[in-house]
Amino acid sequence: MTADVVIVGAGPVGMSAAALLDAAGVAVELVDLAAGVNPHYSRATTVHPRTLEVLRGVRGSTSGSIVERMVEQGTRLPMTHFGLLTRLLDYRGLDTEFPFVLMIPQARTEGLLADHLGERGVPIHRGVEVVDLEQDERGVRLTTRRGGRTDFLEAPFVVGADGARSAVRGILGVPFPGSEPSMCGFVADVELDRPPSHPHLWQVGKGTLNALPLPDGAFRVFGTEARDTGLDPQTVRRRRDEPLDIDALRASMRRIAGDDWGVRAMRWDPATPTPPATSSTTGWGGCSWSATPPTSTCPRVVRASTSGSRTRRTSRGSSPPRSGAGRLRTCASGRTATRRSGCRSLGGSRPTRWPRPRCR
Repeated sequence: MTADVVIVGAGPVGMSAAALLDAAGVAVELVDLAAGVNPHYSRATTVHPRTLEVLRGVRGSTSGSIVERMVEQGTRLPMTHFGLLTRLLDYRGLDTEFPFVLMIPQARTEGLLADHLGERGVPIHRGVEVVDLEQDERGVRLTTRRGGRTDFLEAPFVVGADGARSAVRGILGVPFPGSEPSMCGFVADVELDRPPSHPHLWQVGKGTLNALPLPDGAFRVFGTEARDTGLDPQTVRRRRDEPLDIDALRASMRRIAGDDWGVRAMRWDPATPTPPATSSTTGWGGCSWSATPPTSTCPRVVRASTSGSRTRRTSRGSSPPRSGAGRLRTCASGRTATRRSGCRSLGGSRPTRWPRPRCR
């Protein structure tokens, strides 16, 4: 491997980071535990204006702008909720060419990013598990496993973008703090015979119910009954793995809104193994996790330290790593890093180093 940067994780954040690095002339490769993009599940559906702005300059050799294709295939919402607050965010007054939230299933976004990286010749090594990580003054060394075979990858930089159960974060000993879960919710991609006139419904004493349109005519329905808040963590964990069938979904919708809006289909392939229930898993119910966000979910960049010995751990806690290690922030992760905190533009022809960026 001759890459300047190895990215662990080929989800939307990892592939977006790879696309931006490639556009800046940086040699980059990705490794991911999954066998490929799963078209049946879309944990996320929302892309915000800043993400589109950052990815605007990413263009393929023949396919053109990836953002143009995302916008063509998505649904624009000029107003939507934030954190289920009753007052909607209005994007129409923003100084941007993208004054809207783009509703596009994560699987479709990942497919577009994977196609772009394939066209650009950026390798994605699938089915690869990262089991160890070391660094010294020469760079970073990854120990990987695929099909019972152990391999080693070396590069000046490694980016951890491998999700909530990040192997990179675990190896580095970076904590992922938060509060205990206290509520249950439901989410499903469905077909509706009677879509509501307003996508958000708040009923005091009953709960909240939302239906956001997806590009293919389906709707992402999600909500929480009032009775499912203020629960103890044990109850949440017990209910977390309970599947949500269409009858249970209809019942919850009727208790909140007095109407199930004509739900007649839930979009997922029952022949495909269903992932653990979360608040953002397509066609699946159970409990959402109402918990305090971690202090930082920045994709982690590991770089060569100035010490002469190899070490597996570059940082403790949520403070910036020592020995010049930093964090790479991409807008696909939902936050931005400011210039004053040490982040620089990805433009140019050589890798950019991030001295001590902060997340917000």
